[in-house]
Amino acid sequence: MMHKAVQGQYPEAFILAFMDSRVPVEEIFDAGIGDLFVGRLAGNIIDEDILASIEYGCKLAGAKLIVVLGHESCGAVKTAIEKEKLGSVTTLLAKIQLAIHASMNVAGEHNTENHDFVAAVVQNNIPIPSIPSDLKARYLKKWMTTARSELSEPTTACIPEK
Repeated sequence: MMHKAVQGQYPEAFILAFMDSRVPVEEIFDAGIGDLFVGRLAGNIIDEDILASIEYGCKLAGAKLIVVLGHESCGAVKTAIEKEKLGSVTTLLAKIQLAIHASMNVAGEHNTENHDFVAAVVQNNIPIPSIPSDLKARYLKKWMTTARSELSEPTTACIPEK
């Protein structure tokens, strides 16, 4: 496997994952070295650098699947709901505010104690709308509920991880 990876990269997918050291993305997808491109950010925020990485992975390295991997009770989402001020993290957390505003129709208090509210913010924070239309047109063809399958066309899957 290592010898094949030395010869070049042939990733099946680009996984946009949350930053959580307890979740080994390659193990979740039963993937080996060179099988996936993985981008990790707190809160799954898409910025120019991640967009460029996704574009590189799909257009130049041949990934045919973009997966947005999130999880319930996301610490970055909860911190954004609480409006914490944490130096450079504050800028990142501000990008989650759109998802918070989109979740205001959830019944109950709009705080981290309301599990339905937190779940709605996590769901509304899936960053697919942030991906440019040319990339969407080529690599976000249809929605799936599983990430591992034989792919003939580029596909996307959004899989909230529990």
